[in-house]
This record gives sequence, C-alpha cells and structure tokens, in this order.
Amino acid sequence: MPLNFAQILQDDLITSMIRKTAYGLATTCVLGAAAYAGYCVAAPEKYQVRHYRHPELNDQIEKVLDSLKISDEQLAQIMHLLEEEMNNGLSPLTHDQAIVKMFPTYVRNIPNGTEIGQVLALDLGGTNFRVLLIDLRGNSRIELTSKIFLIPQSVMIGDGKRLFRHLVECLHEFMQKERILNTGTRLNEQRTNGIPLNERQILRIFADICNAVSACHYRRPQPILHRDIKLENILIDSHQSFVLCDFGSAVMLPPSTTNNHQQYQSNQLTTTIIQQLEEEIQRYTTLSYRAPEMIDLYSRLPITLKVDIWAMGCLLYKLMFNTMPFGDSILAIQNGTFVIPDDMSQVYSRDLNKLVRFMLEIDINKRPDIWQV
Repeated sequence: MPLNFAQILQDDLITSMIRKTAYGLATTCVLGAAAYAGYCVAAPEKYQVRHYRHPELNDQIEKVLDSLKISDEQLAQIMHLLEEEMNNGLSPLTHDQAIVKMFPTYVRNIPNGTEIGQVLALDLGGTNFRVLLIDLRGNSRIELTSKIFLIPQSVMIGDGKRLFRHLVECLHEFMQKERILNTGTRLNEQRTNGIPLNERQILRIFADICNAVSACHYRRPQPILHRDIKLENILIDSHQSFVLCDFGSAVMLPPSTTNNHQQYQSNQLTTTIIQQLEEEIQRYTTLSYRAPEMIDLYSRLPITLKVDIWAMGCLLYKLMFNTMPFGDSILAIQNGTFVIPDDMSQVYSRDLNKLVRFMLEIDINKRPDIWQV
C-alpha cells in the first residue's frame, strides 16, 4: 500500500544519490560499530554494566527503533512520492496544493571575480557559532575575517528562543567590532511628515549623494551604475552624513577608452538581450525614477551612467517638493514633461530649479554627467 510521503522512481538520479548517501552512512556506522566493539572487548565488564544497568529501558528503546524501520519497497514508495510532490511544487498549476513547496531562485549572473561588497556567512555547529565576513574587493581579491563564539552548555540544552537570542548577541558583537553595523535611519522615514526642507538642507543632502555617485561613476577600469537611486535608498549615519545604499541593483559597466561606458552597445541589443534587460530593469529599478531610455528599450538607446543622473534629478525634485516629477506615468517620462508646483515655485532659488531641469533632460547627449552636476 503506497505511503503518504515522497516517492522517487528507483532509476531516478535522486535515488542514486540517496543510495550513495545510505551506503556512506552504513560504512560510517560499520566502522563506528567496529571501533566501539573493540572498545567493548577491551573493557567488557564496564560495557556490560552500562548495557544491562536498565534492561527495561533497553527493551523500550528497541521497540521504538523497530517501529522506525522500513523495507526497500517502502523506501522506493517514499522516494517516488517525494519526486511527485516536488514536481507539484514546481508547477504553477499545482504549487498551492503541493505538500512540498518549491520556490525557484533566479541567478542573475555567475560570479567572475569583479564583485564588490561584503557578505556575512554564519555556521552553527554543535558547540560553537562561527561568523565569517567576506569582503569582496574586485579583481578576484577577497579578505576574510572570522570569529568563533562558544555556545554555553546552558544555551545548548535550553529552548530555541534562548539559543537564537544568544546567536543574535554574538552577531551583534561581531558587527560592532568590524564596524559593519548599520546604525543609520532612512531619509525617507524623516520625510513622511510633509514639512518642506529648506534649500541649505537639500544642498547638503544632495552634495553627499553627488560624492557617492561620483565615486561610483569614476571608478576605474569599470565604473558602477547604481540604477536605483531614490529617496528610500539614502541613509543618515551617526555623524548626520547622507549615505547612498542598496547596491543590489548595481552593475559594473565594461571598460571604455572614450569614457563612454555603456551596459550594452547599440549593435548588441538583439531582441533576446532587450527582453532580458527589460525583465532585469522591471525587477531591480523603480519606475518613477527610470530614465526614458530604460522605458523604451526597443529604441536601442544605450544604457549609460546618465541613467543615474536622471534618477538624481527625480531625487532632487522629490527633496524639494515631496512628490515625484512624473509619478508613474510612462508617457510623461518619455516626453520629459513635468512642472514646478505653483505654490512652491518661489520657495527655492532659480539655480536649484534649473539644476532639476538640467538633469531631467531626455536627450542623453545633452544630459550632464556627474562632474557637470
């Protein structure tokens, strides 16, 4: 009679993997048993005292173990049902009803050694907790920093809440020591009150963001295109400086001898590339901050560093008027059509208003670079 758990066909790849694992475990058990048998032979009296100290308990243990034994036929049934449920979990038609939920993870690209950033890796063992900081420096350069925290006996035998509280404390200590603990608040959280910023405040914020974007755009040999500059991605650190964050959407552009760095050359934008790029832009960028060339990819306009300049124009407009210049209107973005609110037209200087218009230029060739901004 079929079991109500996973089954996999006997000739399936997973069956082979399970068999190899079982053989490996069996070998380990045999070797372990042999070693223990040798120990028992060396100290038979001590072993017999330990083994027969609670014969009734031993019988109960054997009964429990017997109930867990399954035959080869039952194992095959379990494996077959597992494969069936995994397939149900992968199919969008049966995912909701599947017992084994499958959530595909999309890999954007394969690491090539040019990655930059920091990654935390955690390893929880039986008696210790290891925290590893991986600092990717680009050009295949990596720096590793790690620390091992011992887990007290009282925590090991305690409940789950106590264990995870201890792990959080260890992680917090490590992040503080390595100065990677984010103590900043998002600028967006301070703009929800609707109180206008004065021009001095706006210029201070915008100057810090210009410095950050300049460091990205003038990185050599491969500049960094952020692609998602927006109010929500600006942090205020403990020194009241404004920090650009969230580089999950960023890409490194190919080197260029003419400083005309492009994500793709116009002749590379085949229909397949355009479809892939369109999906990537939808997933990793924000519509209200997108440049016109990111809206209509079939126009085959190059995606350059000036995409970030457009987003900075939207950001400056948001800082000034607490609203977006184009909203989520694709047509308005493509036409570059926006207005300065009548009730705010005299609040800021002409130069600041002109700077917004300077950056929100639909013609890529006329739009400034970060140095001009």
